Amino acid sequence: APDGAAGLAWRPRAVMLGSGPFQGTVRGTSFAGNSREYLLDSALGPIKAEVDAALPQHELGSMISFDLPVAVSASLKRFG
Repeated sequence: APDGAAGLAWRPRAVMLGSGPFQGTVRGTSFAGNSREYLLDSALGPIKAEVDAALPQHELGSMISFDLPVAVSASLKRFG
């Protein structure tokens, strides 16, 4: 995390599915118009990702790679 930041956060649309250094198991999926949302279990904790619905679907229980690009993250501020 950048100096002074408590951590980093990503919007679900910024989570890149299909490649990357992290692995997650699909625990949930939902369809909303042009988007599909996934809930992944990972060593980092639960990860929510959103992708275009036109992309191939990942099945419940499947293991997929993902990335959390720092360039599109948001810094979490420290309070107190």
